Amino acid sequence: MIFYVFMSIWKCCCDFVCSNSARFLWKSIPSSIKESQPEVTAVWKIGQKLWLRDYARVHEAIRGFDWTQELQALVAAFSGKIFFNIFLLFF
Repeated sequence: MIFYVFMSIWKCCCDFVCSNSARFLWKSIPSSIKESQPEVTAVWKIGQKLWLRDYARVHEAIRGFDWTQELQALVAAFSGKIFFNIFLLFF
């Protein structure tokens, strides 16, 4: 369950065109899941920073959370991809 929620939020948050979808998805997630799965909230914070284009805070949000072993590889892959895209934006 957590992986599905995680991937859904991550996909929506990374799609700037679809920011309303990300907000709708966040609102549709039961509070019990948000409270019991800190990874879900951590991903949402990253998505918020991406939407605001606050790239320094994206990095802080990714590095500032102690990801579970199950999600570390996914977070590392995403982190590399997003920072490569940010690099291309500025250079």
